[in-house]
Amino acid sequence: MLRFEEKTHTYYWFDKPVMNVSTALKARYYREMELYSNEEALIRGKYVHLATALYDNDNLDEDTLDPLIRNFWSQWVAFRESTGFVPDLVETRGYNSRYGYAGTLDRTGMLNGNKILLDIKTSKTKHKLSKAVKLQTAAYSELDNVKEAGPYAGRYGVLLTPDSFDLQGPWVSPNDFAVFVYELVGQKYKEERP
Repeated sequence: MLRFEEKTHTYYWFDKPVMNVSTALKARYYREMELYSNEEALIRGKYVHLATALYDNDNLDEDTLDPLIRNFWSQWVAFRESTGFVPDLVETRGYNSRYGYAGTLDRTGMLNGNKILLDIKTSKTKHKLSKAVKLQTAAYSELDNVKEAGPYAGRYGVLLTPDSFDLQGPWVSPNDFAVFVYELVGQKYKEERP
């Protein structure tokens, strides 16, 4: 049984802590991931993810949105309206039983008649998403419950800024997951060494 402890951002599989996707990638991709993992970005991302998930599940009271979050949320709405993206899985936690890692997928859904996997990133400025996002989405696509809901025509990232959205991808290389597993095994080895 998968359990997530929000306060420490720790996943447990039957009460045993397991590595998460971000931790597996952080050692090598720290500089690239710093755009999304500094304190300001983490707080912004947390609340933008919450607002977009509530919206996608038809539970958002727009009057409660903080003005700083509203701009990013409105770009999510613009993305959905302009692309026709229809979400299926929303903020779904999962576990990979073969490699022993866990994570929270942002979205799967339909885009242009194809089932895709989508990661949401926020930033104050527009830029190209890092290689780490490709590996992150590859890892999410192999979570047991997410894989069962596939197959996916591609993996994408959408970058939300206060005044725009930028859909990037598709990423389809099977090598992305192999690289993620390499990073995961290396990080587990570092943590297990005395």
